[in-house]
Amino acid sequence: MISTLPKALRHPLAAGERALIITGDLDDYELAGDELVYRPAYFLSELYKAGFNLIGLAKSRQPYIYRHRDIPPERKRELEDYLKTLKLFPLPRGADLDDPQKLRDFLSKLRRLLQAQDKALSFILHLDYLEHFTGSQHPGMETPDQVVMLEFLHSLSISPALKKSNWNAVLCYHYDGPLPPKLKDFYEIELPYPGREQTAGFIRHIAGREGYAALAEGFTDERLGVIMRGLPHKSTERISRHAAAEGKKLEVVAALRQKGESIIKVSNKTLSMMEASELTSFEQVIGMQVAKRVLQMYADRLAAGLAPGRALALIGQPGTCKTVLITLTAQRAGYNCLKLEQTKDKFVGGSEEKIRQALPLIIACAPVILAIDEADKALPNEYQGAADGGVSSDQLAQLQYFLARDDLPKLGVFIMATSNAPQRLGTALQDRFVFLPVLGVIPSEIPDLLRSYVSRLGARIIKEDQALMEEAGRYLYERSASPRQMLDVIRHAINLYGPELRGADILAAAADYSGQIDPAGVQAAILQSVRMCSFRSWLPWADNPAYPLPACLEGIVDVKENRVDYEKLDERLSEVMPYAQL
Repeated sequence: MISTLPKALRHPLAAGERALIITGDLDDYELAGDELVYRPAYFLSELYKAGFNLIGLAKSRQPYIYRHRDIPPERKRELEDYLKTLKLFPLPRGADLDDPQKLRDFLSKLRRLLQAQDKALSFILHLDYLEHFTGSQHPGMETPDQVVMLEFLHSLSISPALKKSNWNAVLCYHYDGPLPPKLKDFYEIELPYPGREQTAGFIRHIAGREGYAALAEGFTDERLGVIMRGLPHKSTERISRHAAAEGKKLEVVAALRQKGESIIKVSNKTLSMMEASELTSFEQVIGMQVAKRVLQMYADRLAAGLAPGRALALIGQPGTCKTVLITLTAQRAGYNCLKLEQTKDKFVGGSEEKIRQALPLIIACAPVILAIDEADKALPNEYQGAADGGVSSDQLAQLQYFLARDDLPKLGVFIMATSNAPQRLGTALQDRFVFLPVLGVIPSEIPDLLRSYVSRLGARIIKEDQALMEEAGRYLYERSASPRQMLDVIRHAINLYGPELRGADILAAAADYSGQIDPAGVQAAILQSVRMCSFRSWLPWADNPAYPLPACLEGIVDVKENRVDYEKLDERLSEVMPYAQL
């Protein structure tokens, strides 16, 4: 009876599961052979063809028998007579079910139907939009009729009689929100988002057909499958339709832009595409030699399909291009790069559900780097659990589970984070990462960095004096200016003196820079990044015995021996932290 069903339904039914919830990429198209089908309708149609009798419930319509008019007369008569013996035919009107008592009576009859041992007829109770029946979008705010429905579904999910009742089952479609805890005994079928091959096959099916865009010259469906993997087919179909309406063909830049917009929507604003950097390689990054060495090694191992290690966090003071380094790592490895965005939700269980829904999309976009910017602010820790009604605890549990998965490298998923205050992550999340310090540029590198900023901003140096550039570098280094603030200094110079600059103009702008707003915070970030560095060979001076130390590390670090006096470092931290605003 079930041999012709789609795999998503056939396997759980064959294994004896009779209480099913379908989630994940449900509201989407699927290629069934050469036919494009809509998944929710397709599953019901295949169950009907296999001989199941479906009774459907949906808030938007009356209770119904699926394709009642199409049932052959003899089978229809047998079905109606059987339902009459249970006082289920004709089915009640939808308005009657708003009364909790009438709903309870109706559900009691359905329970008897589903638990019956009749071998001649097999029934499936189908609930469309489960969240509308159970109030799962607003946990703790269920109406009386939703409470009745929850109790009914829970009793079915643990019913031995249902498991023994031929092929009878209850099938729920769940599109949005957390699943109610009472339904934990349901078998959850989480439909995956399309991978590369599925996306390429879908594009091959629609490309050039009436109403859909053809592919740009030299742009293959395999290439587009790599770019668009992880998106629901609905989004890919919409992109193609809109391109055709504008008289355009599908090409890389538009596909990437549309993918970014679609990921934000599909993930409920939990994920976004990381914007590509103006820089295209590590060679264009001035300074940070050790950090670049480590990241290039990680990127090359990822590109070779090798697991470089656990999740990697780039730590240090603000403004040292940590986010840019993540995008360059992804580009060198040939990986997608997704950014974890808003994960908190005002409803109980909503945050956990947002993360849970995002995880399959992350995996579907593989190979992918998941970037968590300012992780100490973006991620919860164990100390926040009681402060926000358990929201952070839910998030933490989901993220810890995901970060601890041993199969992430095999799935092509690597996690990178940035943090200015990694000590705030909490011990549970700290244990999931290795830490790489990124401390910015040293005085000898600053002139080259300033020149690169002048060029990037569309200006030029018409009269350069190396001595003046070096003096500007010393000014900025002594004031603990980060690379981001040095970019602000060059903008300031252009605003004052125009796009054609002299060395003296850059020196004047540097001398005009008043320094860090939070010098204690910068010192604390530098000290913490050294304290939490995972390997001595990753310390910024590991490759340079002449590395000039920031003032806060003087007397703590022996650069030539690459040694850190952690006792003195902790003392310095205790002196600085009370004044740090970071």
